[in-house]
Amino acid sequence: INLKTLEAEVALMPFVDSAELFFNQAQQLQVRIKQKRPILRIINSDGVGYYLTDKNQTMPLCSTFTARVPLALGKVYLNESVYRDSIIQQGLFGLATAIQKDSFLNAFIDQIVIDENGEAELIPLSGNHSVLFGFAHKNAQKKLQRLKTFYKDVMPRKGWSTYAKLNVKFENQVVCIKREAT
Repeated sequence: INLKTLEAEVALMPFVDSAELFFNQAQQLQVRIKQKRPILRIINSDGVGYYLTDKNQTMPLCSTFTARVPLALGKVYLNESVYRDSIIQQGLFGLATAIQKDSFLNAFIDQIVIDENGEAELIPLSGNHSVLFGFAHKNAQKKLQRLKTFYKDVMPRKGWSTYAKLNVKFENQVVCIKREAT
């Protein structure tokens, strides 16, 4: 058995990050595989779906398993405009990484919608509102920190159904749009 060839073949599998094959002292074949770790599921406007991994690589969807990661929808394409697509995907990677590192935001942010201008809108799991985020590649960490502070300090006092939209696009502020009274 050519272990190097076999390792290379296993490493080419779409869900495998790395593979190591060797024989132990009892001459038994040992296989150690490190699986790719998805941090974002993307489904673009054309219905093409894939995952973005923690190493900013694309990975196909699996028919038997769905990872519990935020979902990005909308105008996210692969190589339609390499410059625009790479900026949007790089921004989504940074945004998804920052969300994943924060346990509160990771549990709370469910979807990211990309509009035709490349700007992101966050959809939380609860609260019946959305968050206008702007370009994901610009100051994502600061925007998320402002949003988290707003959620922890203001929303418990004002109520989770008070606002229809929150806007963190602008520096050092959170602009709120109240829900219309019915």
